[in-house]
Amino acid sequence: MPGSAVRTNLVLSALPASVRQTIAADLRPRYLHQHETLDFTGDVVFPLDGVISLMKGTPGGLSVEAAAVGYEGVFALSALEDVTPIVQVPGESLTMARSAYERQLDNREFRAVTSGYHEALLNFAMQTALCQAFHIIEERLAYWLLVMYERSYKSTMYLTQEFIAAILAVQRPSVTIAAGRLEDRKLISNARGRVTIVDVVGLEHAACDCYAASGHVLLGA
Repeated sequence: MPGSAVRTNLVLSALPASVRQTIAADLRPRYLHQHETLDFTGDVVFPLDGVISLMKGTPGGLSVEAAAVGYEGVFALSALEDVTPIVQVPGESLTMARSAYERQLDNREFRAVTSGYHEALLNFAMQTALCQAFHIIEERLAYWLLVMYERSYKSTMYLTQEFIAAILAVQRPSVTIAAGRLEDRKLISNARGRVTIVDVVGLEHAACDCYAASGHVLLGA
């Protein structure tokens, strides 16, 4: 659960003990730095307490977050058109060489767990698209903060309003107003790029119904 001192990755934890033992020698620790851009052809990443945003771009230079990968998942996708993986929340991870990962896909149990996660991630991305199209910014911001919280163990995150605006595909003044309203309700505190979730339950009530639909899907709840 978020807030726990135990760092783990749910995809790795879901593997049978025999498979975890087999892949242990292939895993290496790596720190994910905030705003670092990852390479689709590089190592496969199993976040422990960092979060990777998959940013979808447009020919006009705009971008929006399509999905996020935290300790519940694995970043192992092949290159996607106009999608850039950026570290949203810094933290620890375990990595595996892509060649080793592809070799492990021959194992039926390993393939079943990782494929199941990627199917859930696709469903999450589709829910996010619906959210961006139909819900107001205040509800979307509450939903997005909860997603970051659940995927990073961290109630305090260092996020500028410019960066949040890019993630949600809105103008910065819209983020300022929405964050101010959540702060007025004592759900978050927000100062100088430091956002802290004060009231998780209250933030859940402030979020759009996308949170109930998909907020827990990837965490197995």
